[in-house]
Amino acid sequence: MTQDTRQTTNDTPPADDGTTTTANSDIYKTLASVSDTNPMSSGPRQRVLEWLTDEQLRVATLVGLLAIPFIVALSLETVNDPTRAAGGSISGTPILLAGFIVGYYYSDRPTPTREASVRTGLMSSIGVLVIHLGTAYTTMLTEPVEIVIVASILTPILGLLGVGITVVLTVVAAVLGEWFANRGAPGPNPEQIDADATAPMTTTKSGHITQRSRSWLFVAAYGVIVPPALVYTLVVNPEAGPGVAVVGLSMFAMVFGSVGTMLALAKDIGTLGPSRTANWADWRLHVLGAGGPTAVVYAAAYYQGVSYPPGYAIFTFIGAVWLVAVTYLICRHRYTGKRPRSGSPAG
Repeated sequence: MTQDTRQTTNDTPPADDGTTTTANSDIYKTLASVSDTNPMSSGPRQRVLEWLTDEQLRVATLVGLLAIPFIVALSLETVNDPTRAAGGSISGTPILLAGFIVGYYYSDRPTPTREASVRTGLMSSIGVLVIHLGTAYTTMLTEPVEIVIVASILTPILGLLGVGITVVLTVVAAVLGEWFANRGAPGPNPEQIDADATAPMTTTKSGHITQRSRSWLFVAAYGVIVPPALVYTLVVNPEAGPGVAVVGLSMFAMVFGSVGTMLALAKDIGTLGPSRTANWADWRLHVLGAGGPTAVVYAAAYYQGVSYPPGYAIFTFIGAVWLVAVTYLICRHRYTGKRPRSGSPAG
């Protein structure tokens, strides 16, 4: 009897009092937390992959990648030309065409045209970097050691500048493509989603509803630094001594500052509240104001047979960005630095 009772007890399943279920749930939570903290799942490689495979920007990425072989093919002849070995000469036709296509495609889609065109410009700039590296290699094979040293220093700077100019030109072309798709209708597409438009706002002492922003400080710093740096680089232009290093630092600050200023300006526009719809705050006008003169000067220098058209384009871009920055700061102070006379944004 005792043996049967023991056997029955051993064969009886344990009572389901919730302990087993709770234990299993804890195990699943632990495994999930380990999976979330796995460096492979949240590492830089995964973030880059997610950035590249964003479904909303898939077409923009594809157009930028398709532009790379055309940029390389149309600019390849400059790689083997020793007279143009300091940075090369990039064909802008594929860049402008890619930007126009993206602007036209995203004109009636939720994704902002600005975001899509920046993605296309970054992707297509890979072709620009290929040409820069090729010309640097040609320089190392054909030029004296002194020139090789200078080219080694300038190649990273010119490469990053080439990326910035490529993005700006792509955005300019996208503006034209969007304008063409909308049959000349001004202003942004109301169907596009912009995170800045729905961001929380605060009321300033002047009565404006804005966001707190420090991006304009970068724009202001660029406006102060550029004039003396340009004068020292173009007018003083020392040929030896410590002045050469000052010129190099000045060019570095102006080149990277110009690209950073355009990005800071676009970010600051998103914090203006109602004033962001004014004509003076339209980012398309600022991009056209900076990229338009640069493209015109580059094209003119290229067709005139100038030995190094990018040099003229660089200084034109720096000056154009400076004018855009100063104009924006003046308008920003005028329309948001004091109480407006009416409730509508000034334009």
